[in-house]
Amino acid sequence: EIGDAQALQAPDGQFDKIAMAFGIRNVVDRVQALKEMRRVMRSSAHSRLAILEFSDPEGTMLAPFARFFVRYGAPRIGAL
Repeated sequence: EIGDAQALQAPDGQFDKIAMAFGIRNVVDRVQALKEMRRVMRSSAHSRLAILEFSDPEGTMLAPFARFFVRYGAPRIGAL
C-alpha cells in the first residue's frame, strides 16, 4: 500500500511501534510527518519510534569510518 507520511490513513493511537528506514529524507514536510507518527502512535511506556537514516560525510575525516560502518557494521547489526 502506498501512503503519505504527512497524512497517515490510520486512526489515532493505532500503533505501539513505528519504523521508517531511508524514508524521512523523501518527505517534503518532515515536521508534519513526525506529528502524524505521534498522532497514530499509542501513548504508552512501550511505544517506540525508530527512524534509520545515513548520510555520507564527504570531505571530512569521518568519511572513511562512515563508509566502513555502512559496508561492514550496519549489515551485521541488521542481521541481529
